[in-house]
Amino acid sequence: MKCRRPSSREALRGYTLIELLVVMAIITLLAGLMLPAVTHAIVVVQEFKTKNTIQRLEVALAAFHKDWNVFPPSNAAHGGATIPNILNPTGSNYLAYYLIGPTGRGWGAPVGSPNYDGPFGKSDGSQTWGPYYTAETSGIVDGFNPAMAIFYCRAEPNEATVLNVTDNGVVDSFAPPDKNYYSQTAFELLVRPGLTSNATRPWVRRDYVLISAGADRRWGYVKKTSSGDYQAVVTIDADSTCDDIANFTY
Repeated sequence: MKCRRPSSREALRGYTLIELLVVMAIITLLAGLMLPAVTHAIVVVQEFKTKNTIQRLEVALAAFHKDWNVFPPSNAAHGGATIPNILNPTGSNYLAYYLIGPTGRGWGAPVGSPNYDGPFGKSDGSQTWGPYYTAETSGIVDGFNPAMAIFYCRAEPNEATVLNVTDNGVVDSFAPPDKNYYSQTAFELLVRPGLTSNATRPWVRRDYVLISAGADRRWGYVKKTSSGDYQAVVTIDADSTCDDIANFTY
């Protein structure tokens, strides 16, 4: 049997415009179906990295407490030191300063300055401490993109405001929140578990709190308005959401 060989014109025939459009449509459809799964996988990885960072910080804080019998202060009013080149340090700034040290090498003799012998004053210069934590960046941030500082606040049990949102810096005066909690009341919805209002909530029993803003990059409970914007809430309802990651259950 003699096989027919295709002509030169048939051999050179390419795809038609309609065929190309069909292929592009299929590729676009498949990409659209895969995008949510890929996005979810990325968020899961970021959440895991953030939880791991918080666990590492807990270990570092336990080691710091073992050496100094106190957790690092989270504001100037309770002993926070003057941090070079930072005008209004936040709780996260103090956390990095005390756990990592002023030069990133911990505390003690290798620092080479009498002002930096120890986190709370001079030592005999013969001992070193830390660094208790090693950061991948210049500060202590979470694993999301864009990265944000992990909120740190030391509890002050003898004061009316046991955990103070202002340790995270200046509180936002507008909604939606961008960097900080909208108000002390909104913050307390997170650290007073159990009820939908903060009026009779017991405090989370922690010596300190560590909180990431989560994947939505907004602190605390928020809800979407009719215009699609996020708005901070001071009373939790069915439309309120919060994806913050913390060292406690809220």
